[in-house]
Amino acid sequence: MRRSRVREGCGGGERSVRGLGMMVLLVVSCGCYSSSRERGDAEADGTVVDEVSGDCAGECALWAECGDDGCGGSCGTCGDGYACGVGRVCVPAACAESVRVPAGSFWMGSDAVVPPTPERWVPRHRVVLSTYRMGACEVTNAEYAACMAAGLCTEPYETRSLTRPAYFDSEEFRNFPVIAVDWGQADVYCRWVGGRLPSEAMWEKAARGGCELRGVADCTAEDAVDWPWGDEEPRCDLANAAMIDERDGGSGLVACVGDPAGPGDTDRVGARPSGASVYGVLDLVGNVWEWTSDWYDEGDDYWDLGADPDGVRVDPEGPPSGTTKITRGGSFGGADRIWFRGGWPPVMYPAPGGGFRCAWSGE
Repeated sequence: MRRSRVREGCGGGERSVRGLGMMVLLVVSCGCYSSSRERGDAEADGTVVDEVSGDCAGECALWAECGDDGCGGSCGTCGDGYACGVGRVCVPAACAESVRVPAGSFWMGSDAVVPPTPERWVPRHRVVLSTYRMGACEVTNAEYAACMAAGLCTEPYETRSLTRPAYFDSEEFRNFPVIAVDWGQADVYCRWVGGRLPSEAMWEKAARGGCELRGVADCTAEDAVDWPWGDEEPRCDLANAAMIDERDGGSGLVACVGDPAGPGDTDRVGARPSGASVYGVLDLVGNVWEWTSDWYDEGDDYWDLGADPDGVRVDPEGPPSGTTKITRGGSFGGADRIWFRGGWPPVMYPAPGGGFRCAWSGE
């Protein structure tokens, strides 16, 4: 069995992540990939299999910046403050590991009187979920570009952000959330890393916490919080979202990123640890809208698929079909409480900031 040398990570230097061709040039230039006529095809996990012998060649796929090469070697190391993420590219250290959310019940939705209260977020009800893991952060431009380099993901509809002409293909924003991807593109990426888009219930429990945190099997609805960090109203150190600023003669919105009087824009993933949920999941409010796996059924409040005789919903996944997919969390344009439900057609992308994170069933 051949083994490759241990490669240094791709640190520093200029970088372009737009498209498969540019990604290949990127990885060749920074030393994560060495050409070989004996190279086999890359498996989905990045391992390269020798075409002749079938043995592990000990080399790294085009997109791999870091991680095990599959033969005991390394595809590279990440710099200070960064770690190898599930897509085998370097991400901020707080974002590299998924977060375990233990089995148990929690209270979902709201009975809050916020005139007019849309039917789509009432009534507050109890849900029981099995153990799962949640991405600590939203998927980044660099991570999504790796999936493109693997030949599975397709380019986002837009490669700019609201205020930045160059975004997806810019080194400056490699650790910012990928945006302008539709539901299908998000679903493909999560499957590529061995996961799935979270159900709406998985997303909300990760954001507001379960009864097991209070030492009881079943807590009361009064224990539920409105924000991932608790009941305190949002601030820019807690969430990247436009904040209401009281002024003489009225109030206005102030952006957390860019010109305070401007429209705002995305920020680096994981940049606000103070805004983490009780489980340590980051950026659940603000930054970008996040796709979930659930369809929204027009005219219903919450789909009761899986409800037991007492009306408790067990691992609900939403209705079998619909016209829109549920999005959660709001964006840099505004902070929404964690029971607020949005929705977009799956062949479109949420504007002005629409991205996603992944989840994994089981331990």
